[in-house]
Amino acid sequence: MAADATDDSAWQARLHACVGEASAGLMVNTNMSEWRQVLETNLLRVVRGCRLFVPGMLAAGRGQVISTASF
Repeated sequence: MAADATDDSAWQARLHACVGEASAGLMVNTNMSEWRQVLETNLLRVVRGCRLFVPGMLAAGRGQVISTASF
């Protein structure tokens, strides 16, 4: 099942994809829309996941968040 990792409601429904996105080429040739998509996918998906699951971990007094990346 595919999910949009940039969609807050998908995270709330616990439909999340472990995806990453990269931009190729020179930074000066990458437009802001591409940078926003990279940030949404690679950074904010982690934030959304933490916001969803960490409160339960804190309430339980245990848990770990492990985020990995590759290029």
